[in-house]
Amino acid sequence: MRPCIKCGIEIPVIRLEALPLTETCVKCSSVRAYKGFMDWQHKTAPDLVMVNPDDRENLRRAQAISDRRR
Repeated sequence: MRPCIKCGIEIPVIRLEALPLTETCVKCSSVRAYKGFMDWQHKTAPDLVMVNPDDRENLRRAQAISDRRR
């Protein structure tokens, strides 16, 4: 484990396994979480679409695709 460069708290091992080069803990991270939606265009294998919450137009499109009925 290694300490967060902003607050000094130890970064959890699971975070370091997922993001080996991270220097901050989740609380101090400036990266916002993405939102995920299901794209049901293919009947047997829907796709997961991840959208940056700051991208309002793609967020609106992904929500519309996700809300459509199969």
